[in-house]
Amino acid sequence: IGVSAGVSTRLLPLMLEALSQRSPGVEVRLEAVGSSHAMQRLQAGSLDIAIVASPQASNSDIRLTPWRNDAMVALLPGNWQAPEVVTPAWLAERRWASFAPATQMHGLVSGWFHQAGYRPRPFLMLSYQGALKSVAAASQCAALLPLEEVADQLDKPDVHVRHLSPPLMRPMAVAQRVLSTPHPAVDAVLEVLAQFASD
Repeated sequence: IGVSAGVSTRLLPLMLEALSQRSPGVEVRLEAVGSSHAMQRLQAGSLDIAIVASPQASNSDIRLTPWRNDAMVALLPGNWQAPEVVTPAWLAERRWASFAPATQMHGLVSGWFHQAGYRPRPFLMLSYQGALKSVAAASQCAALLPLEEVADQLDKPDVHVRHLSPPLMRPMAVAQRVLSTPHPAVDAVLEVLAQFASD
């Protein structure tokens, strides 16, 4: 399974646990891979399934199923005077961290600023959501992350979690190779992924 940078590190263990309980004989290997690269690997047959940023270009050999559409929030250092909601204008004047430029998450965040007429440069660029959470908790800078990823931070005193205005959503899809013959292991994984889908 190819997993993009935007996939929640909180969800992955839950999904793997659910799979091991439901289908203990299915062995899964996760690979961290960008969405566009994952689509290429599905086409080449070196991945069976990928969780990718949406939208992606359609392809007759790959089936795309909408999976999650999670709200993005700002994770701010606890020693900042945090507003009730975070706007592009407010955040553009402060230190903030972003995903690496090659990721679609980077494009998503950049687009949120650009639509409001801002083009600020991030203080840091990282490829791992856990690292982005850590820099905010260490009072280094803000980070924009899916709400699901920071749900465990809501009551922590060293950070603030704030909604964005205008809202920003992170859509994701499950991509799978279209197989001529159904594969029980692939079907088992897809069924578990479907259990963790959202609107």
